[in-house]
Amino acid sequence: MIPVIWMAAVLLGALFAVACAMAIPATSPATTQGETNTLTLHGPLVVTEGKRHLTHRDGTPFLWIGDTAWNTAFHASMPEWREYIDARASQGFNVVQVHATHSKEVPEKINRNGHAPFDESGAPVAAYWQDLREKIRHANERGLVVLLVGVGVPQQEEHAQQMATESFARYIGELLKDEAVILSPSMDRPHDERNDHMVAWLKAAAPNLLVTQHPNNTLPPALAYHHDLTLDFSLYQSGHSGGKADPAYAAAFDFPAALLAEEPLRPIINSEAMYDGTGTDQRDQRDQGNQGDPGDSWSGRHARQLGWISLLNGSAGYTYGAGETRLGGKGGIWKFNRDEKAFDYWRRALKWKSAEQVGHMARFFAAVAWWRLQPAMNLVLNQSPEPQKRISAAMTDDSTLLIAFVPHGSEIVLDLSRMPKKLNVRCFDPQTGEWAGPASPIFASANIAIPMPRAGEWVLKIEVMD
Repeated sequence: MIPVIWMAAVLLGALFAVACAMAIPATSPATTQGETNTLTLHGPLVVTEGKRHLTHRDGTPFLWIGDTAWNTAFHASMPEWREYIDARASQGFNVVQVHATHSKEVPEKINRNGHAPFDESGAPVAAYWQDLREKIRHANERGLVVLLVGVGVPQQEEHAQQMATESFARYIGELLKDEAVILSPSMDRPHDERNDHMVAWLKAAAPNLLVTQHPNNTLPPALAYHHDLTLDFSLYQSGHSGGKADPAYAAAFDFPAALLAEEPLRPIINSEAMYDGTGTDQRDQRDQGNQGDPGDSWSGRHARQLGWISLLNGSAGYTYGAGETRLGGKGGIWKFNRDEKAFDYWRRALKWKSAEQVGHMARFFAAVAWWRLQPAMNLVLNQSPEPQKRISAAMTDDSTLLIAFVPHGSEIVLDLSRMPKKLNVRCFDPQTGEWAGPASPIFASANIAIPMPRAGEWVLKIEVMD
């Protein structure tokens, strides 16, 4: 005999399908700067002992929604930087991640204004660093925090002799002490003791600034930095696995689980995942892939889905990226591609659909008590063994709210026995940012199958009935 609960769930699926025709837009963010600048409203970021998320000084939780703008501050003029920052602010981002100098992929030694970071004697060039400070200030004025990476031993060793010093720590600490900036001596590097020394010097120079380390895309350095009690919080990067999507997805599940299993209890943030390199959900047919690249990588789908996976698996934030060089592109945003004819020209990449979809995700979480969510993968009873089809789920500590991300398929089977009996379920489309109609009632059980409105990609919100 077919269980009554299951039959009810099937009927709910039909209702969901009908409701898709009358989708309800997600709540939009406020449109004026005064209303959206959380730094002005709530104060700078702080870390509270024993919490898994960052907060503002007044205690307001801060969900990190970042963008990898690595070389943008180096290459952009001030008007271009303002254009970039203003766009990201309107899309729902609240963090930008930039190099203190430039990444290893950039051959230029001077910035857009013709200044090098250091002179021939190794002393900081004031004009260069003041330009960077002005760009940080504009980001702060629009409510965006800046993660400044590579202020110690950077990705390339070119400036390590000048930067990984106590004198430079004092210089950069004094320069930026009043800005909403987070400092990372490391950038894409394995654990390096020189960067450990830099942390101590930076904290002495600017004790009010948060300091962390941006590791490479493997787990050991992320764990090593997580165990470093001098850091304020932990970054990891699930990465791109050389263009292989399956291991990149697996890392988005496995890395936060490994970090959360270790002391100390503090925020962990996925500061770099697989980028959108095409501006679409599909790879360009002209692309032949790079060596070892199976062809399923670097799309908008990956950049969007890895955000939901990260946030539902214990990460207190997610950083998106636009642009790649492996697909015939020129780096989009992160390399600040100024070739107007290129498909990933920076102004074009700035408007890619995946960035808008990250904004949908940010607005979704802004409407729930996301900081109380804890990974609950064990409640998913129809889990897929394939990393890209694996379902993510998280539940609040009081079992009154469950969020699940279903990247593929027509139903989810859950154990809801810990939740109150009477519940509402609602489906959210992460691609359009719209709800599939109003909430529908269900009754909690230890094995309930909930159909999707239609096969595809969905986010489920299950909460106690009012």
